[in-house]
Amino acid sequence: PNLWRLDVSGTKSVGHAFRGTGGFQELRMVLADSTPATDEDVPNFRGLPHLMSVTLRGTTVTEAGVRKVFAPDNQTE
Repeated sequence: PNLWRLDVSGTKSVGHAFRGTGGFQELRMVLADSTPATDEDVPNFRGLPHLMSVTLRGTTVTEAGVRKVFAPDNQTE
């Protein structure tokens, strides 16, 4: 329950794995580089109440897909 950083880079995990909060109440950072994540998976990260950072390099997630879900003042890379 105290997990705050999770690296699923290079796995088959995608955003739907984070649907709801389940056991990830304290999760603050998700690294999901080189996963099959898409724009459709991005809304699922909103279910993590303390999430501060998600990296999605090497995925098909677009900035437009992120902007539909997160506030315009959130930093994206």
